[in-house]
Amino acid sequence: NPYDGIDSNCDAKDDFDIDGDGFIPSEYLNVYSGTLPGGDCNDVPNLGGFDVKPGQLEKIGDQIDQDCDGDI
Repeated sequence: NPYDGIDSNCDAKDDFDIDGDGFIPSEYLNVYSGTLPGGDCNDVPNLGGFDVKPGQLEKIGDQIDQDCDGDI
């Protein structure tokens, strides 16, 4: 299960960074013991989550908030 802190699938990847972009959803900062920053607003890999993180360049007109600033 993602976000439970247990590497159940033994892939050695961070359980709180599901899409592997180096950011975790802010709501998990209080339970996370690692060093990754929060602010990820889309942590779902198959929904483009890797391309959505704080500091990412926005793609104008696609109705996706790539930089997680709350503006589309």
